[in-house]
Amino acid sequence: MLTMRRTGVVTGLCAAAFAVAATSAASAVEVTVDGVTYEVSTFFGSYTANSGSFDTASMPWWNDRALAKSVRDAYLDATSPSGTYFAYSFSGGQVSALQASSKSDTTSNLASADFATYATATEVPAEIPEIDGPVLAQLVAVLGAGWLIVAARREEEGGDAA
Repeated sequence: MLTMRRTGVVTGLCAAAFAVAATSAASAVEVTVDGVTYEVSTFFGSYTANSGSFDTASMPWWNDRALAKSVRDAYLDATSPSGTYFAYSFSGGQVSALQASSKSDTTSNLASADFATYATATEVPAEIPEIDGPVLAQLVAVLGAGWLIVAARREEEGGDAA
């Protein structure tokens, strides 16, 4: 009977941990730094197992510590402090990163095989405003009037020369 209870408790804890992990990995946070909006998400893993994700395509701040700090600080403004790392370089078998636990300027160095929660981001394209019908009609009218004025001036210049 005791073994069945332990199995049930362990199963329940595993299910709860999976639900929390799935929820945290699925949520992304939008932050804006220097006029650029990034959608920041996270993954749990190591540099060794995910080295392809440690580049400017997945981490726009890669090799740019100042941008890593700016995005990390904006992320902290939008969320609660966490253990998420904003990795920005790899050297000597170690990942250099800023942790999203505070706006500290202190670099954390993680071994390439260490598992941690790392931030990744994609740049959100700027929205292009649509031209609605009335504005388009006004634009055509103004351009048409301008064309008529230019045509009239050309006719006057041509008439004076003749």
